[in-house]
Amino acid sequence: MATKQNELPDPWVFWDTKTVAAHLTISISRFEGYYAVLLDFPKCSRLPSEKGKGKKVWKACEVVTWSYKNVTGEVA
Repeated sequence: MATKQNELPDPWVFWDTKTVAAHLTISISRFEGYYAVLLDFPKCSRLPSEKGKGKKVWKACEVVTWSYKNVTGEVA
């Protein structure tokens, strides 16, 4: 039987804006304008890019843990 921890994505898996919004079942604009800027939401990183700022990404395991905590009030 799987445990909650076993259900978390690997710590080296990153999600882009579209994937995080899909996980939260909200629009991309709602994610960018509300959730992504919350002080307790996981911080994003940027992938390296030849053109300057890279694409924003979040650690999938941190997003899943944050959403679980905010829905249930428990820590995954």
